[in-house]
Amino acid sequence: MFAAVITPEILAAIAREYRQGRVLQIGTTDLDAGRAVTWSMGAIAASGAPGALELFRKIMVASTSIPGAVSPVMIDVDVDGKHFQEMHVDGGVIAQVFLYPPRSLMEWRRATGKPLHRELHVYVTRNGKLEPGGPE
Repeated sequence: MFAAVITPEILAAIAREYRQGRVLQIGTTDLDAGRAVTWSMGAIAASGAPGALELFRKIMVASTSIPGAVSPVMIDVDVDGKHFQEMHVDGGVIAQVFLYPPRSLMEWRRATGKPLHRELHVYVTRNGKLEPGGPE
């Protein structure tokens, strides 16, 4: 399903927006390390790296993979010349909402060459209730 929607053209559009200073981040949970991971999807889209489209899609699938209902997504990682895989699932396992990591300002400056001097607008997608209550 993601392959039909996240096309090379969509990836290019996200890369263009990233180069103009827009930030798109997705959160997953690395089950092996037991930690939240925030992915800079714009940086991945703009990287021009081989496999960027596949990685982009994998991260999107992982971010929707609810443990026990959907299999974790294995993401290939190379560190210090060693190859291994990390098991990623929905970021909500660790944090329901992540907002404005400090590196966003660094990404803005890197992408535009300028400090941020404008109003910020943040859009958060959360799958769940904002208040506790009975069954839906």
